[in-house]
Amino acid sequence: MTQTKRYACPYCGSEDTRSYRAIYEAGSASSTGRGSVDTGKLLSGGVDIQLTTVTEEARLAAKPRKTVNFRMDAGLFLAIAGPPIAFITFFIAAVGRDGYQQPLFTAIGFVIVVGAALFIWGRSDAKKEDRDLPERVEAWEKTWRCRRCARSFLTK
Repeated sequence: MTQTKRYACPYCGSEDTRSYRAIYEAGSASSTGRGSVDTGKLLSGGVDIQLTTVTEEARLAAKPRKTVNFRMDAGLFLAIAGPPIAFITFFIAAVGRDGYQQPLFTAIGFVIVVGAALFIWGRSDAKKEDRDLPERVEAWEKTWRCRRCARSFLTK
């Protein structure tokens, strides 16, 4: 990509600057291929492979994108998988005992509530990040980096 417009660095005055977009495009490459897998009796067949390589400078200058929200994923997993796990655990621990139903239902209820709370908390963060994404992309489009002093700066 040829970059025609240049901005002088406000820190050192150098005109050897590049936009974050140009840095990312120059420092990343993707390739695809097809291979085969043969592990004997268990697995064999064709595999599509996509490889993306990114330089450290390009990684730092990457375009903002939606982030993965682990709290939301963990909450959903806990709310769905937690009750069966709690049930199995209490069932195994309480085989042959009377009166284990109350702690079992308490544990299942606790797991569901904690999972739902994590999911809601994570979802509220995800919505905030979704709202901020256009502003972050706009700022990324205006960000340049000086190749002499390695500082980043915003243009108008």
